Amino acid sequence: MNYKKIRKENLLKLYGHEPTSLDDLARCVIAMIETHTDRKKRDVKVAGFSWEIHYDPCISNTHYAPVGGETNWGGEKKHIPRNYPGWYGRVWIRYEKDYDMFGSDPFESTLTYPGTGGAGEYDGPFKRKNGGALRSWDYRFFEDDFPLVTIPYKGEMMLDMLENGRLKRYEHTF
Repeated sequence: MNYKKIRKENLLKLYGHEPTSLDDLARCVIAMIETHTDRKKRDVKVAGFSWEIHYDPCISNTHYAPVGGETNWGGEKKHIPRNYPGWYGRVWIRYEKDYDMFGSDPFESTLTYPGTGGAGEYDGPFKRKNGGALRSWDYRFFEDDFPLVTIPYKGEMMLDMLENGRLKRYEHTF
């Protein structure tokens, strides 16, 4: 069985249901992060979590792909798409303390993907003076992995395409 399918099954088992909105998905991501332990076997605790994301019909799959999809670095695989629809932006997290791990390690179980970035606030909602360990990355996840979170936008997206021939920017902040 594909390791991503196993991760999705585990996510649904631990979270209890398929996320039905972007806010619900953010709570799911936090819950999954808090199932992680660091190298010293300490439970990871989230002290703050925020994202600013927008819908994009063409999220690159050079490094990551949805469950059942394939990566396609530079379009080398001619029969595989070069992108999938999903959400893209920036994520900020404040861990309760500085754990013995790479800051992005706990995201492995979430089926969401932090990219470049790392330590630092990067003009985010959290400030260093508040304590904890700040991390921030560019961030993406695929619509195919969380099909219910985009449903509230689909009707409006279809009307945009029919009326304007393009999508307006659908944004979400958590």
